[in-house]
Amino acid sequence: GHFFRVESGNRDQRVRVAEKLDIPIPNGVSVDDKAKFIEDLRLAVYASFLCSFCQGLELIARASKDEGSGGLVASSKGGYIADLLEPAASSAGQIMNIKLIDEVGSELRKYYHVLKRIVLQGTDWNSYIPSLSASLEYLKYIGGTMLSTQFREAELDFSGAHAYDRPGVPEEDPGKVKKGAHHYEWKSA
Repeated sequence: GHFFRVESGNRDQRVRVAEKLDIPIPNGVSVDDKAKFIEDLRLAVYASFLCSFCQGLELIARASKDEGSGGLVASSKGGYIADLLEPAASSAGQIMNIKLIDEVGSELRKYYHVLKRIVLQGTDWNSYIPSLSASLEYLKYIGGTMLSTQFREAELDFSGAHAYDRPGVPEEDPGKVKKGAHHYEWKSA
């Protein structure tokens, strides 16, 4: 949604860029099972909202810990998402990653594929779906163990400033934030 807010204020520039890029406009929407699509869309929006709550509450939890203010304060009561997140709000700051609450992780796992299906369909239609697509990417990154960060580390290693660890090698974890055990002498292609 933030993309829309930023770009809606730059209409003149956006129109000029659109003329240069010649990006296709959104296609007409056609679905075989309208009721199923609407239900999938509802669940994808729910998953996206849940991602937003997780991100916001995790920022609050981190700030509370850093400032020693004692944890989360529930700002809303009642409602399905608020009920799911209640363990975090009442934990006195002990839960720093809301997705580790069993019920929250279960919901995100359950609706990940629905969210992905809606994002793929929306992309195919050239629809504007920034919140849904950002939520999908967030889940892929937060739940992934083989991120592109390893490639970025290898790029930095090229300059001699970093080294890297290899996945699947005992005692090496490419996800740790530290200088790796290996360096590669890059050669010209």
